[in-house]
Amino acid sequence: MQLRINFKGILKAPVKFKKKDIITDKFLTYVGVQGQRAIKRRIDQLPWKRSTGKMKRSIKWERGPSSVTWYSDLHYTEYQNYGVRPHQMDYLLKAKRPIPLELPDGKLVFRWATQQSMNRGAWQHPGFPGKKFFEYGRERVRQLARNKLLNNSQNYVKKLMK
Repeated sequence: MQLRINFKGILKAPVKFKKKDIITDKFLTYVGVQGQRAIKRRIDQLPWKRSTGKMKRSIKWERGPSSVTWYSDLHYTEYQNYGVRPHQMDYLLKAKRPIPLELPDGKLVFRWATQQSMNRGAWQHPGFPGKKFFEYGRERVRQLARNKLLNNSQNYVKKLMK
């Protein structure tokens, strides 16, 4: 799971700017750290059934020449961020042991998924909407980056005028 913000072509102004003077390593580091904080903050705000904090700890970022990429190495981060459509859980046919199910009264029962039960329409995953924490982080960092770029470009113009 990756999300990238690229700063190529973002500077279009009548004054000739040198892009490297405004989009500096310091700026990209600022964007990376702020984006990571925003994503982690959003993960903290969301309701989770059994949070271990592993997904929050897995959020990392790296800097390119003119871009910042946030990512997570956990396989389920993508499903939590984008959600899952309702589907038949055919992959349960490959289970090596019985599948534990919690009943509404709290009892725990174990069942095998069979082709016959799949044909009857059992083993349906209801799906769930995505939590969109990467999108929240992207929007938050866009606001911060816009303000920081404006400030950097104003300071650069002031230097040119001296």
